[in-house]
Amino acid sequence: MIRRRFASDEGMTLIELVVASLLGLLILTIAGGFIINGLRGQHSVSNLTDATNSGQLTATAIQTDIRNASAVKVVPGTNQFVTARVARGGNTTVVWKCVAWYYSATAKEIRFKTSTSAISSPSTTEFKNWTIIATGIEPVGGKVFDGDIKHLDMTFSVAAGTADPVVISSSAYSRNPSGEHSQCF
Repeated sequence: MIRRRFASDEGMTLIELVVASLLGLLILTIAGGFIINGLRGQHSVSNLTDATNSGQLTATAIQTDIRNASAVKVVPGTNQFVTARVARGGNTTVVWKCVAWYYSATAKEIRFKTSTSAISSPSTTEFKNWTIIATGIEPVGGKVFDGDIKHLDMTFSVAAGTADPVVISSSAYSRNPSGEHSQCF
């Protein structure tokens, strides 16, 4: 009597065990695929976000100085070197500084430098001592910087890993243009 009662509870056959294992493996493979695709997507979005932040911070930093500049000069022919005479300081004390930005097509970087006197286009050795503000930069439309004594146009792309590069296009106008000043030009 006891034997009949437990006769159907003998366990799983080998075929049932193999089928259950294959179903489990199929479910794990599908779940693993979703996880891998999610991680790839996250990596791509992270690269795109980093490139966007870098480009926006670069444009904002340059715009802030150009808005506070009395004059802007894009060196003719290169469209890679910009100088400006910029007011810096607080409400009571204003100090005029010379600020320069340089785009290197070789290094694909924008760097800047400040000084109390005129800044000339840097040599390769001098360029390495300037402060980096952006990397992975490419010109859009043939040039990064363009403008005149009152304003600066910036158009560049920032590399975003395997995603398409992020294009940044911006203009900044001096609030109080007064012409070239021999201190900086």
